[in-house]
Amino acid sequence: MDGVFTELQKTGYISARRNEAERTIDNYLGVKNSSCLASIANAQLGLIAHSNFAKRATEDNLVNDVPVKLAHLPVPTPLFNVQEQAKKLTHIGLAGILTERKGLDVIERVASLPQFENCIIDIFGFNYDAQDLLKKISEHPNVIINTNLSDFEYQSKLKNLDILINYRHDYRGETSLTALEAMRYGTAVIVRDVGWFSELPDKAVVKVNTSDELITELSSLVQDEQRRKQIGKNAQECTAFAFSPKKYVQSIEDLISEALKNKKNYNLKTLNQWQ
Repeated sequence: MDGVFTELQKTGYISARRNEAERTIDNYLGVKNSSCLASIANAQLGLIAHSNFAKRATEDNLVNDVPVKLAHLPVPTPLFNVQEQAKKLTHIGLAGILTERKGLDVIERVASLPQFENCIIDIFGFNYDAQDLLKKISEHPNVIINTNLSDFEYQSKLKNLDILINYRHDYRGETSLTALEAMRYGTAVIVRDVGWFSELPDKAVVKVNTSDELITELSSLVQDEQRRKQIGKNAQECTAFAFSPKKYVQSIEDLISEALKNKKNYNLKTLNQWQ
């Protein structure tokens, strides 16, 4: 939220004094894994968090008795959505919002290595700040880049991937719908072992800590089709079970019931005592 508040001040929606007050609250609470959440969080009757990381970060901001419920991001997983395709080349992809902080530089390195020269490297999604890097990557003959796709085209490309790279250099507490959508298609996803990504089952994704580890695991997945398919199968089972819309709705129902049963007064009086 730090960047959001800065932009709100720049555009005149909040004053510099309001921005400063939120950061003063952060300092008072000593929060480390979030910013500018306290006044928003404490004004709610209840809160949904999509990861244990986000749940803990939110609870660190609370001075009022606000229930926080963990609910995994919902991803519908149709029973017959995975099709075997006769492909001679392995498809490696990076998808979603295309920025360097999400691993584009790693993709550029992958495209230049000889062990991946017979792979198709498919980069697709929304690009707003990486034009120069994308141009450099596009010079490799095995790279395909698409930055203006319809929803159908985006899902079709995700479904066609064998391996998705989702490596966050700079983690800010987010979850990844792109990773989950690829998992529901039976794609083997490589993630950085941090935050929400660490909470995904070990059997359903490949977790790495460095870009060198990523290259090693990627090489293994390209060479070992059976391992790749087993991870993909585990990923699909995981999303169907743990990330279903039904479970998400149930979590919201539970939160509403808990909030309504709580008879405490939800306001900012406590907050105002030290603001």
